[in-house]
Amino acid sequence: MLFSSGFNTSIKPYPTDPLRDEAVWPYKYSKLIDIGNEQHHALGRWFGERYLNASLNRCDPEMISARSIDEDVSIKSAQYNLAGMCLSNMSNNNLTKAYLAQQPIFITTVPVNDDEILAMKRLCPEYNKLKNEFINTEYFKYRLNFYKKLLDYLSEHTNKTVESYDDINEIYNILLVESSYNLTLPSWAQAVFPKKLEDLACYSYALSSATPTMARLLVGPLIQEIVNNSTNDFYVRILYRSNKDMVEPFAIDIPHCGTPCGFRNFTQIYRHLMSVDWKEDCYKDENDWTFTRKLIIILFLLIFCTFVHCAYYLWFAIDKEALSEEDYPDVMMVQVFTF
Repeated sequence: MLFSSGFNTSIKPYPTDPLRDEAVWPYKYSKLIDIGNEQHHALGRWFGERYLNASLNRCDPEMISARSIDEDVSIKSAQYNLAGMCLSNMSNNNLTKAYLAQQPIFITTVPVNDDEILAMKRLCPEYNKLKNEFINTEYFKYRLNFYKKLLDYLSEHTNKTVESYDDINEIYNILLVESSYNLTLPSWAQAVFPKKLEDLACYSYALSSATPTMARLLVGPLIQEIVNNSTNDFYVRILYRSNKDMVEPFAIDIPHCGTPCGFRNFTQIYRHLMSVDWKEDCYKDENDWTFTRKLIIILFLLIFCTFVHCAYYLWFAIDKEALSEEDYPDVMMVQVFTF
């Protein structure tokens, strides 16, 4: 099961934000808030009721494993989720404390900059190259230029350079979090939020996998992780849920496969994503350069050896002319050939 972090205040206010002072917030920045706690408590309870025996008040650490992005809001989201799943009959009060006292499921993390599976922030030069090439295409520039007035409007009122979809998404998220607390947004924001920003903010996520190769490098490791931990007897089904209440999620069709999608069909259709060799493919240019460097070094050594050989041969020939059997009667003259 894959889930995002709960609602939180992970924002960096723009320079002119009248709400940038943490004093007006009930939480500090980058913290999981009550709504986020409730979301994952409810989601965990739903997991417990769906996949575990509802009468059990504990989870077996040997049966369940958990992995989180190595960030505070993500780890706490996982804790509340597992607590709701393993202690579904308990109220939300002191839930985490009770969970931690009862053989908690160990949550594995990997440093964000080394995580290509969940955080997807591990350095991949080939991906960065492909993304840079895409955003410099005439099509992309033309589409972005269509929103130039909006970009200029946001830049003017935030005193921050807004020139990309990612920049729009950042502003949108700040306003979304602030509005969720019923805080009064500045008048300029009310003219564009949410309608004029929402679709563009969402497109910033789609941009991450704009081409098949970009998608392969970005999500391939995650798909591999899921597939490698399954067998051919399973099927794949995507259930989407975005509600803190205990409601049934709705199924999303898997493109070209429907729902549910047989495991073998899934692996066949999306084999191009799972075929990624992350280290090899991400450092493609570096690997090519490494080969070129090795070739250059080999050629240099060959030239150097040839030079040494020629120098040695000339020195020996000259030295031989200076020798005679009369001067050195005990010396046997031997011609040496090197190749």
